[in-house]
Amino acid sequence: MHQGDLTDMSEVLTPRGGAADAAGRGRRLRAAASTMLGAVLLASVLAACALVPPQSVTDPFGLDGTPVPVYFEGAAAALVPQAVNGSARGEFESDDFSGSLPLNPGSIQNEIRLRSADLDDPDGPATITLTSLVMTVRAWQSAAEYASAEPANRAELTLTMNETLTLVRGDCTAVGCSYGVDGATLGTLRAEGAALRSLLNVATTAPTPNQGQASMEVVAAEDALAGRTLLLVLDASEGEARL
Repeated sequence: MHQGDLTDMSEVLTPRGGAADAAGRGRRLRAAASTMLGAVLLASVLAACALVPPQSVTDPFGLDGTPVPVYFEGAAAALVPQAVNGSARGEFESDDFSGSLPLNPGSIQNEIRLRSADLDDPDGPATITLTSLVMTVRAWQSAAEYASAEPANRAELTLTMNETLTLVRGDCTAVGCSYGVDGATLGTLRAEGAALRSLLNVATTAPTPNQGQASMEVVAAEDALAGRTLLLVLDASEGEARL
């Protein structure tokens, strides 16, 4: 075979730019392996979080036992004929959180129920039907009021009740009537993201006690409640933290 033939054969066996192509393939393989490893690690972390059960937390937002006096206006609700709007604001104080929490919890939630309901009317209606309830909870520290607190020292959470809640009249006295609250649940109040970070700062750092406020907007179907006050006491003892 002539030298020219050998030269021609080497050109056939060695692709043009072969070394550069091989290096490029190596980089792509390493990048793909890195991406796959990252995906595996992420999946492992998510699986581990899923295996960790929620941790019970007692009264995580300091709301348990808070009285919320709902005053119903004298005029009918605009969107619901013969219904009345109610609004409320209850103040409370809470100490810094003293229990144990998971490291960097992803969320803290609190089931909000009713402990009692009392109407200041001895001739109260047989039932009270509540709809369109929205409760806003604020917590803060190092300031006289929420608006004056630094962003890191205040948190606001909102609960919206998606169902209708009916309270049945119980015993009445000369000054008012009580209403049954067995199974009466407003919903779940949840803190996560930036709100959770601010809340944890308020609840785990000095000073203490922390200031709090629970406000409520609600519609009652019974126009007999116009001008009356329904005192709701919250049962917020059961909460949980999740990773």
